[in-house]
Amino acid sequence: VTLAEDDGTLELAILDADDWASGQKTIPGESQEDLVLRWTVLDAQTDSGTLTIETNGGTATIPISTVDLDPEVQFITTPAGEVEGQTTTVEFTTVSAGQVGRVVQVVQAIGAVPLSVQSICFLDGDGDCQTSQASANGGFTLCDGSPDTFEGCEPAEAEDKLRTQETYTFSVFFHPATDVVDTLVAQVLIQTDAGREPAATLLVRGTPCVRSEATPV
Repeated sequence: VTLAEDDGTLELAILDADDWASGQKTIPGESQEDLVLRWTVLDAQTDSGTLTIETNGGTATIPISTVDLDPEVQFITTPAGEVEGQTTTVEFTTVSAGQVGRVVQVVQAIGAVPLSVQSICFLDGDGDCQTSQASANGGFTLCDGSPDTFEGCEPAEAEDKLRTQETYTFSVFFHPATDVVDTLVAQVLIQTDAGREPAATLLVRGTPCVRSEATPV
C-alpha cells in the first residue's frame, strides 16, 4: 500500500504505514481490515493524492482529496470594551494627563488551518494604514506583546502560521501629555487571512481624567 501526494507539502499519511507497506499483511477470507488515513493540516490549500493498493487479487488505485478549509480567528480584548460588528471600542476614562493606560488585544487561531496575522496598524483619516508605531495625534502607541510601559517597546508586527489555539498579543497604550485636556481617538486595524470576517478594528478613545475638586484622593 502506498500513498502519493500531489504537492510538496506532505499532509496525508497512512496510519501504521510500515505494516501496510511490508507486503506481509494477510486478510483471511470473509474478513476485512480498516486502512486509516491521517490528514495533518499545514496550510489552507486542499490536498490530493493517490492511494495504491496492490494485492494478489489485483491493484486498486484510489484518488484522495480533502475539503477546502479556511483559517478562523477570535479576537479577545482586555478590558473587554463595547463590541459592534467587527469593531471593539475601549474608553480610557480614568487616566490623567501625564499617566498611562493600556488595552491588551489577543488574536487567536481557532480553526484547523493555520492563521496568519497580516498587518496591525493605526488607520489615518482616509482609512489607510500608517507606518508609525504612534498614532497621528501622539496619544497612543502600538506595542508587541503586553509590556508594562510603551517606552522602548517593540512595534506590533505581522505573525505567520498561528496553529489552533495559538495566539498573538499586542497592546495599545494611552499616554496623554500633561497639557492635553481634549478627547483623543485612534483606530487600529487587525488584518488576518481568516475566511470569514478576517479584519477587526479596535477603536480606542481617551479623555484625560481631571479632578473637579481639590480634595484628597
